[in-house]
Amino acid sequence: MAKKNKNQNETPESIVVLSDDMGNEVEFQVLDVIELDDTDYVVLLPLEPDEETEGNVVILQVETIDDDSGEETFIGIEDEETINAVFEIFKARLAEEFGE
Repeated sequence: MAKKNKNQNETPESIVVLSDDMGNEVEFQVLDVIELDDTDYVVLLPLEPDEETEGNVVILQVETIDDDSGEETFIGIEDEETINAVFEIFKARLAEEFGE
């Protein structure tokens, strides 16, 4: 799921539509945008989860394609340490927000 179809600013409660590897459009709710080491990452929740994504969030790197238009794309992350670091920040923010 690498290509963002809509040009919109990611804020919590936003919905983005991405294309999967088969070209199918999949809707996600943006839960958070996290900056780590001068790179932005987005934490997404599939609106219609399947067996693979049920109960899981998706973390992707945000890359700006065009500074003038603000057009962005999302890139898969292969580095487990980065994924874990972003997820830990996300969990800490949730705990802070909900007091857990």
